[in-house]
Amino acid sequence: MEDPRRERALPQAGSLQRTLGGRQLEEEGRYEEALEQYELALRNNTENWESHANVARLMARLGNPDGAIEHYREALRIHPEAFSVQVQLADVLERSGDTAGAIEQYRRALAREPENGLVLYRLGTALAASGRSAEGQAMLERALEIDPESAKTHLNLGIVLAQQNRLDVADRHLREALRLDPDDPEVHYNLAFLLATRGELLEAERHLAEAVRLAPSDPSNRQALAAVREKLRTNP
Repeated sequence: MEDPRRERALPQAGSLQRTLGGRQLEEEGRYEEALEQYELALRNNTENWESHANVARLMARLGNPDGAIEHYREALRIHPEAFSVQVQLADVLERSGDTAGAIEQYRRALAREPENGLVLYRLGTALAASGRSAEGQAMLERALEIDPESAKTHLNLGIVLAQQNRLDVADRHLREALRLDPDDPEVHYNLAFLLATRGELLEAERHLAEAVRLAPSDPSNRQALAAVREKLRTNP
C-alpha cells in the first residue's frame, strides 16, 4: 500500500513546479504560456490563494478582466487578508468601469495599511472620477504627505483642484508635477488647459506644443494646440 503522505505531497510538488515555470515564462514575457502553467498549478490545488492570484494577474494582462475578477475574489475567499490581492482586484475593477467596487476594495486595503501612499493615491483618483471631488482631494493630499515627490499625485490633485475652480492652488501642484516629471505629456496638457482657462494663451501654446512633441500620436494634444493657436490668431 502506498504511503498516503506521498500521495498528498505529489500535487503540492507539481503545483510548485508549475508555479516556478509560470514565473519564469512570465518574466520572459510569454504570458499565454505562463497562464497555462499557473492554471495547471491551480488544478493541483484549487484552494491555493496564490495560484488564483497568479491566474488572475495573467488574465488581467491578457485582456480577460472578468476571469481575473473571478479568480481574485476566489483568492480573497481563501485568504481575506491578502493585501496585494485586494489592491490588484481594485485596479481591475476600476479599469473595467466598476468604480464603486474599486473604491470598496481600495478602502479594505487601506484599512490594513492606512499609510500606504499608492493605495491612497488610487483611492483618491477613483473617488474623484466618481464625482466625489472633496473626498478624492483629501485622499490625494494624504498621499502627498507620505510621498511629496510623486509627480502623478501632484498632477491628479491639480486636476481635482482645477475642477473645483481653485486655479491658483491647482497651478502650484501642476507646476510641481512638471518639475518632478518634465517629460509627461499629460502634465503639459493639463497645465496648458488651466493656463488657457485663465487667458494665458502664449504659455498654454508652449505647453501644448511640448505635449505634442512628447506624445505625437495623441490627437487630443494636436486638437487643443490648434484651438489655442486659432484663438491667438483671431485675438492677437
